Amino acid sequence: MFMGRDWKYWAMVAGFGALGMAWVVFQPEVYDVHSEVLMQQFHLPEDVAFEVLHSEHQGRYSSEEIVAIVQFTPGQYDGYIRSLDDSSLWTMQPFEWDDLEVEASAPSRALVWWDGNDAFHNGSSFPHWLDWGHEHGDAVWDVTPKHSFCFAVVGEGSAQSILQCGDLQEERPDVFVRGMIDAEGKRLFAIISQ
Repeated sequence: MFMGRDWKYWAMVAGFGALGMAWVVFQPEVYDVHSEVLMQQFHLPEDVAFEVLHSEHQGRYSSEEIVAIVQFTPGQYDGYIRSLDDSSLWTMQPFEWDDLEVEASAPSRALVWWDGNDAFHNGSSFPHWLDWGHEHGDAVWDVTPKHSFCFAVVGEGSAQSILQCGDLQEERPDVFVRGMIDAEGKRLFAIISQ
């Protein structure tokens, strides 16, 4: 059965194998950087438990993405909820995402936790680019959120601006940071994506 295969076929198979190994070797580095940014942007306690933590490079938009479902203990949840109104804590934290330096100042409206889904839409519509990732999105849409948080980064350098996600309807941002709190399950759903 394999007799008809020539050396080019086996070279291609070996090449894909080597590429797969390189991905396995280098992926933890991307995962660590993404999880650090997620911890920073959502001000998470260091001992928090992740129910899901998934980081990847997506081919569809050639983008980096991290999706997390954080399971709080009752004490962590109570402390986290109390922190949501702390404007000295919820300030813009500069970060790097896939070679994009995010350093612009943000209007206070962009860094506020809103009731329900209010952080995600402007009026009655959701921006078409705003999703929860292709792998864990279904788990999120079944939850009625207690609070929501979302900001979008558009542009680079001195032309960079940060907006509340509902203020950006059509244009896909360079990066968005989105969170939703499930009060019943004491969980945070979080995503940072391009």
